[in-house]
Amino acid sequence: MLAYARHLLKGTPPVYAGHNPLGGAMVLIMLVSLTFQATSGLFLTDDIFFRAPLYGLFGRDVSRELQTLHHLNADLLMVLIAAHLLALIVHRLKGESLVVAMFTGRKRLPKEPEDASVGTAGRGRPNRWLLLAAMALAAAPVLWLWNA
Repeated sequence: MLAYARHLLKGTPPVYAGHNPLGGAMVLIMLVSLTFQATSGLFLTDDIFFRAPLYGLFGRDVSRELQTLHHLNADLLMVLIAAHLLALIVHRLKGESLVVAMFTGRKRLPKEPEDASVGTAGRGRPNRWLLLAAMALAAAPVLWLWNA
């Protein structure tokens, strides 16, 4: 990731078929933040109209702390979304049509990367065990809530 940032600062970032290293880090940060937002919301109440399904599971003090973190995380999500949109605009100004690539799954790449040792991430096959582990991790909270 640091090598990519150095290339970016020099104005010669390598081209990637998928997310570049900074974009990949942003995806992970956004997924963690969104997961926390959804999970923490399950334990909240507004003391008037809304009471989440798992509100009574913890004490009132823990719920208040979760509520504070939930609201702070909502602000963080807004910053992350704005940064993501800004990155899309910057890439568009540089001639990359990332929004179209998101919907079609196809992205135009140069015939030869400038540096064959850099920028080849995302061109190989995904690791099946890693995909299976990710699906199991994503399914675990759903199955836990289903059986609760």
